[in-house]
Amino acid sequence: MGQIAKPFVLSEADLTTLDQLVLSLPPFVSQF
Repeated sequence: MGQIAKPFVLSEADLTTLDQLVLSLPPFVSQF
């Protein structure tokens, strides 16, 4: 039930990956 109600919740590992991707982007892109 929880997985169906909240399929969009990210784990800390996913957030860390997103942070690394943002840092790897050019400055003008990471501002958005």
